[in-house]
Amino acid sequence: MCENCRARYFGTDRPTVSFGPYNWLVLEERDGKALLLCEDIIERRVYNATLTPVTWEDCALRAYLNGEFLDGFSEEVRARIALTHNENPDNTWGMFYGEPFNTPGGKPTDDHVFLLSVPEILKYFPGLELHTDSDDDKWYYEADKRLVVNFNTSGSWWWLRSPGSTQGRAAYVYRDGNVRLDGNGVSRGTGGVRPALWLNLKS
Repeated sequence: MCENCRARYFGTDRPTVSFGPYNWLVLEERDGKALLLCEDIIERRVYNATLTPVTWEDCALRAYLNGEFLDGFSEEVRARIALTHNENPDNTWGMFYGEPFNTPGGKPTDDHVFLLSVPEILKYFPGLELHTDSDDDKWYYEADKRLVVNFNTSGSWWWLRSPGSTQGRAAYVYRDGNVRLDGNGVSRGTGGVRPALWLNLKS
C-alpha cells in the first residue's frame, strides 16, 4: 500500500485506506493495483438528467464522476488512479414470471472512476441470497448489513452502474442492504453516490 494510505480495519473485516479526502474499502489487490470502494456515500445525485433509456456509457453520473469529481482531486492524486476497462453486462439476474429481464447493459467503458456493477457486488460481497416470489419473480437480493451505509448520519440507498428491469431504470442497493435488480428510474431519485476506482500502489 502507498505511503499515504494507512490501513485500518472496521466491522466489514476489510482494510480501509485514506486516499484524497475520503476513506475507502479495499476490495481487491492484484497486479500492483487495489480496487477501492468509497466507505461512505459522498453525495446524492440522479443517474441521468432525463428519464430516457440510457446505459452506464452515456449516463450523466458517469460523466460527472470522470469529469468534475475526478478533477476535484489534486494532480498528484489523479496520477495514481488507473484507467479501468469495465464490462457492463446485461441484467439477466432479475426475472419476471421466471423470464430474465435481459436489459442491455451497453458497451464496455474505460473509466477512472465508476460505480460497482451487480456482478461486482456479488463477487466482493459473497453469499447474497436471491429472493424468489411465489410466481417466480426475482426482483432483489436479500438485505445484507455489509451493504448498509450512511449519507451524513442517516441510511441511504445507493446506485449501481448496472441497468434495472429496463434501460430507464438502474440497479441500486436499498438502505437496508438489499440489492434491487428492478432498479429505480434514472432521473426520478437522487440516489447515493459511492465511487469505486483502481489505485496504482506505486508512484
